[in-house]
Amino acid sequence: MATTAQPSILIVDDEEAFLDILLIWLRKLGYENIHSASNSDDALAKAAELKPDLVLMDIMLPGSSDGVETAWNLNNRYGLRVIYITAYADQKTIGAAKSTRPYGYLVKPFTLAELDTTIKKADKIRKLEEKLRAQPITDNEAQERLESYREETVNKSIQIHLARTEKIQADMRQKLRGR
Repeated sequence: MATTAQPSILIVDDEEAFLDILLIWLRKLGYENIHSASNSDDALAKAAELKPDLVLMDIMLPGSSDGVETAWNLNNRYGLRVIYITAYADQKTIGAAKSTRPYGYLVKPFTLAELDTTIKKADKIRKLEEKLRAQPITDNEAQERLESYREETVNKSIQIHLARTEKIQADMRQKLRGR
């Protein structure tokens, strides 16, 4: 059975404790080529140097550029798209994030299984995009299908996380009422 190479991953997050957990989880999932950055400038420099396959991006970063602006720059400069990892799930933040055409959107806290599934889907889309770019295409139908799949994947991810967040909040309200 042929094995496929795991993608290289750049994590952009300024919370050290969360970063440590992500590193442990990614290694547990078999990813070895993992790098990290704590702000936009560091992320852009590491992306230029390392050319990662995937980027896990926090939305709230210290400094002059947030994660959405950083994702936009990574896409425009290096053709990289991101999987957002964030605690923010309001419509304004989601709308801004979706404008960068991400590979995924995970709302903290998320599970190891959700991280694994999101990375695998993102890597599948990335590989399909690379194949499409390598082929001379006169018909945009394949590209449109891929873009539709990517968008559907992100929207489903957001819906799942919003539903889970609402359930957690409802459970917390119920527990508080019971006190």
